[in-house]
Amino acid sequence: METVLRKIDNSQGIILPDELIKELEFQLGDKLDMTVVESKLVIALAEKRKKYILADLLAKCDTSAPMPQELTAWDSSPTVGNEA
Repeated sequence: METVLRKIDNSQGIILPDELIKELEFQLGDKLDMTVVESKLVIALAEKRKKYILADLLAKCDTSAPMPQELTAWDSSPTVGNEA
């Protein structure tokens, strides 16, 4: 599959054909990592950030740990607006 290096505004770039994007399962907005291996351009999906689930994060918390002193006053302060 061939493509042409084109002028795009003040830069140069290539257009990836739809069939290649579908084969690689790329989606619009994906971050791509580009490297050169043996004089060849290699394009791959950049590592995606892990999506955290609240239950998993809470499972890592030590609920028996004492609350830090600087948060104790904040935690026991009266409500001021509509947060209650």
